[in-house]
Amino acid sequence: MKKAKPISTTIKYGCYPFNSENGLLYYFNRTEKDINGQILDSHYWFYNWKTEDDSEDGHKKYFTQNYLSTRYKSCLEACKYLNEKKQKIYYDGLGKEALNNLDIELAAEAFRYSKNISLVLTVEELKRVTEKKVILGHIAAILGKHDLACELFEGSSQPEKALELRIDLKDWEEALKLTKQYNKNKEPFISQKLGYKFKTENHYKEVMSLYENSFINNPLNFIKKINDDYALNNLELHNQKCTTGISRCSFRNGEINKGLAKAEELTDKNLIIEITTLCESINYDLESAKLFSKVGLYKKTATIYIKMKLFSS
Repeated sequence: MKKAKPISTTIKYGCYPFNSENGLLYYFNRTEKDINGQILDSHYWFYNWKTEDDSEDGHKKYFTQNYLSTRYKSCLEACKYLNEKKQKIYYDGLGKEALNNLDIELAAEAFRYSKNISLVLTVEELKRVTEKKVILGHIAAILGKHDLACELFEGSSQPEKALELRIDLKDWEEALKLTKQYNKNKEPFISQKLGYKFKTENHYKEVMSLYENSFINNPLNFIKKINDDYALNNLELHNQKCTTGISRCSFRNGEINKGLAKAEELTDKNLIIEITTLCESINYDLESAKLFSKVGLYKKTATIYIKMKLFSS
């Protein structure tokens, strides 16, 4: 919603305001020695809106004046008559503003009208939460105030929700800090994600360290220890990605033997091709030829050997 400009109301000379209520300004007219009332321009549409008979502009102005006065029920009524293409924007904006004012019931209603199913479910879930900081944390997250949301979650009885939020946001650096405090079992997976995020940067030793720390040495024991429903093949794929990362960093860092040894541990064809393509791009021709051969791309292998004049190979 755009920030509204202040609206001023002009009254006659010699009039002395003494009360304002529901958009009506009451004043004493010294000339006429009488008390009169006048609608404030900021509340004009409270009293002059013609419901379905009004124009699109009239509906918007009625909505805006009620929105600024936190009369959200009236805003819902105005939304019904807006152009269908505009309704969702207004309903979503109203729902978020209602949340900002902790009106959870109206927020749920606004999101329902906008057909924003994910937010309807989220807000409905809030009705069953009793802890204040958890409620405020969820609201802050919906409103895009992620740092505030994490601060509130960490100060609550459910600090792991701050970690969940950082994971949802793919903010792997912050997630890695939080996992050390609240759920060490997720550390290997977050380290691997962070390593992949940084793979295009030149800090190969640091990235390699992330991948090495991510590797799960005994997947079966890991599953038993954490008592979770991780599938063994998912952990094996995770380890393959970590090995790929170590190999990639090793080649980038000039540790060719280590890079090749790690690449030869891989069984996933796509990951092997990824390393092979890297080797080829940085002129490690012999290593790329060996890896092309490993995945059955013999024509590529032969082309490289011919280029290197290694005809006996």
